[in-house]
Amino acid sequence: MFLYKRKCTPSNIISPIIYMKTIIGKVYANWCGHCQELEPKWKALTTMLPASRFEFVDFEEGESQKRSDFENKQGIKLNVSGYPTIFKLSGKRKVEYYSGPREPKDMKQWALSKAKKMRKTNKAQGRFRRSRRTRKNRSSFGNFF
Repeated sequence: MFLYKRKCTPSNIISPIIYMKTIIGKVYANWCGHCQELEPKWKALTTMLPASRFEFVDFEEGESQKRSDFENKQGIKLNVSGYPTIFKLSGKRKVEYYSGPREPKDMKQWALSKAKKMRKTNKAQGRFRRSRRTRKNRSSFGNFF
């Protein structure tokens, strides 16, 4: 019986999938009734989405310095025309605003839509991929496998 060793090439190394974190944010005012009603639903949303793929930020009406620091860091400008304003940043740092129902399951569906994932090669964590034996490569090795 033969032992077949595979050569290590970029095509047979498994790269771990590293998700680009999508930022979900909320701009709110404490005096706003809609914002107060949204608070428990927002907390439910933060527990429903995986922390490995999503980052949550909150900006209160009076925290203009914190918000402007965030905007400068991300290279964006938030357009807040009312409270609460819910937004999403993903991929190319394009701001997308949420205008649907303020229910956790609807906001979760919106957050998960178009969530970008990116393969990043990390040679230190690379592993060999098991070969799939199809008819094509089975026939090239004969009937040994």
